[in-house]
Amino acid sequence: MDTWETIRIRCRRDGEKIKVVARDLGLAPNTVRKYLRQDGPPKHALKPRAKRLDPYSKHIDELILSLPRSPGQFDSAGEVPATRCHEQATSGSQR
Repeated sequence: MDTWETIRIRCRRDGEKIKVVARDLGLAPNTVRKYLRQDGPPKHALKPRAKRLDPYSKHIDELILSLPRSPGQFDSAGEVPATRCHEQATSGSQR
């Protein structure tokens, strides 16, 4: 259930106060009021944004796959820590 629908149900049908609903959902009371005034759910959709790492993601993936699989290089979840990737990426570069 989306936020707009949750607000409408809790405030209109169940009669909960705006401040209580806002606090539970982590929203400002004015946002809850705005959603109650709308006839339908918000029509805007977020556009996918480029991330700073996007130009480097292929290199990072190749770097992770090229790392030797020794036990000390992985964290408790079995993943390569970012510090290890940074060390590997900057080891050959000169600043």
